[in-house]
Amino acid sequence: MNFNEIWIMSSEGIPFYHKHNDDNNKNIDDDMITSFFSAILCMIRSSSNDEIKAINLKNSKIIIIPNNINSKFFTIVRVPTNQDNKTVKKCVNKINNTFNEKFGKYLINWKGNLNLFCDFENYIKDFL
Repeated sequence: MNFNEIWIMSSEGIPFYHKHNDDNNKNIDDDMITSFFSAILCMIRSSSNDEIKAINLKNSKIIIIPNNINSKFFTIVRVPTNQDNKTVKKCVNKINNTFNEKFGKYLINWKGNLNLFCDFENYIKDFL
């Protein structure tokens, strides 16, 4: 899968994991990005009881995929516009399942230790 970027974040907007494969990355703070997405998702849910699936940009698109097993986190990916949404979602669901298998039990009473997620890339390098 050709991801430009991938974020796994808590439902409150705390970044658990971020990876970028884009040389044009501007190194924007992960907390700012995930808080932004969290605010957008919260606003949409509270104002229209609807959900956002994707944000289309000129050269890429951002796809937001909630975790179906554990509502404590969701995944956001930025991919080239020509990537098939169905294929992206299938791959991200595998990543979500892996994250849930490795860390789901810790998220129940998570105390804020982000070091817990540092080695996540080792589990998903085949997907990236």
